[in-house]
Amino acid sequence: MVQQPGKTFEICDEYIAGWLSSFPAARLTPYVGILAVEPSSFVVLEHRDAAVKQTKTKYWDFPPGNRIRYRSDAEYEEQFLSLLFKAVERRLRSDHPVLCELSGGMDSSSIVCVADKILARGNSDCPQVDTISWFDDTYDDVEPDTNELHWIEKVEQKRSRTGHHLDFGKINASANRPREALSSDFGSKDLPTIPEPIGSATAFIKQYAAFLGREHRVTLSGIGGSEFTGGGVPTPVLELQDLISRAHFLKFFRQLEAWSLKTQQKKIRILWRVVRGFLPLNFVPAKDATSMPWLNPDFARGNQTALQGYPVRTRLYAPLASFQDCISTLDAVRRLLSSCRLRPDLLREARFPYLDVELLEFLFAIPREQIVGVGRRRHLVRRALKHVVPKEILSRRRKRFLPSDRCRSDSAQILEEFQQIRTMASCSLGFVDRGRLQQAVQRLELGEQTHIGALQKILSLEFWLQRLLSAGIIKTTSSLNQGVSGYKTQIRGGCSSSVTSEVKRQSTPVSDEISAG
Repeated sequence: MVQQPGKTFEICDEYIAGWLSSFPAARLTPYVGILAVEPSSFVVLEHRDAAVKQTKTKYWDFPPGNRIRYRSDAEYEEQFLSLLFKAVERRLRSDHPVLCELSGGMDSSSIVCVADKILARGNSDCPQVDTISWFDDTYDDVEPDTNELHWIEKVEQKRSRTGHHLDFGKINASANRPREALSSDFGSKDLPTIPEPIGSATAFIKQYAAFLGREHRVTLSGIGGSEFTGGGVPTPVLELQDLISRAHFLKFFRQLEAWSLKTQQKKIRILWRVVRGFLPLNFVPAKDATSMPWLNPDFARGNQTALQGYPVRTRLYAPLASFQDCISTLDAVRRLLSSCRLRPDLLREARFPYLDVELLEFLFAIPREQIVGVGRRRHLVRRALKHVVPKEILSRRRKRFLPSDRCRSDSAQILEEFQQIRTMASCSLGFVDRGRLQQAVQRLELGEQTHIGALQKILSLEFWLQRLLSAGIIKTTSSLNQGVSGYKTQIRGGCSSSVTSEVKRQSTPVSDEISAG
């Protein structure tokens, strides 16, 4: 659609804001005048009096009034397991082998183990289930928990089959520099009509596609599992909000006491978090989800909602707070999936068992305390899958860790990329303030490890915009601004005095803004 001869488009500000912070709204595309049909909706176009009338209708949604209450925990476990088996079985419909993405986490592991049981029972025409996994053992000597291979092997031992492994450490070591990899990708006939991250992703996708080949046409993903089964840090907020909205005050105070003892938090602090969720958004200090002080102020002011990740207020006189949270989370998952670029070199149908409608309806309708017990993450899933998934997976605790030497490597790479850019399309289009971005790059040059991931996103955005400009797809109203390296003083053996003095002069307000973020 965007490659029509002689046709140019303006870039959608809200889409760019959403992409920079998390993911843009599912209804948006990067181009003004082209929209996506929203989930569970259809659009009717009618010719009336030489004009076209557009009508959008939502034909289905999750029923907010559903309530599922059983007498015992065992009944919840049995029904969850039954629906999960049904969800996986539906997505095994294929006359070719199905490829499961196995990360070693609870969601992907459960899908693989359930699929094996379905095939063993002869309940599917799928001839075989294979797995593909990726891991990074670069930092095993520093922090072994960063390597997923240990957990992947637990599932492979259970199924007595070794899957295909992709070693991120080797991929990162052998991959080209981000700009080169991106340039080669943009040089192909496959025009990247949406922005995408840079780095070793291109090399990873090539290896993934090579294994996929012609044998596998369907992949199963665990996306949606963690989001709807209590995969985050256990919190009492939704459960207590449900009790308040239904005036179950006796149970509310019992649960408040239990959570306070379990989490070692004062009851007044928990209570404030519960009440704060019902306040209008403008009464609660907004979180700076962007951590990008170099954005153009006008652009940031006009797209605050997208930059903050589309926050939603919990309403008191409405469906249960837990149901409202599920719908908000579902919207975030839809935004994630709509932002995934379709690639001709990775032809497949991606299926998501944990996004099965019947399974989600069940999870949305049961009591919140079944999903997350008092201080117990993924309470229902751990109970229901105890005879399906290896116990090591069920008892696993996730741990985030980013070695400092990788940060230094990324910093050097980012600096090199910015130094190569002579004109900034993102500045010309009003997304980025060149002076503020220059200050951020200078701080990076001084060794301050700030906003590494966000700066990588700016590079991704810039390369993508440059590609669209060269293809004549987007239009600008002004000449391109000078690149961030244009005012950069040549540095030999360290920082020059002019650069250092400029950074010191600006350090106080910028550092305050970074800290607030």
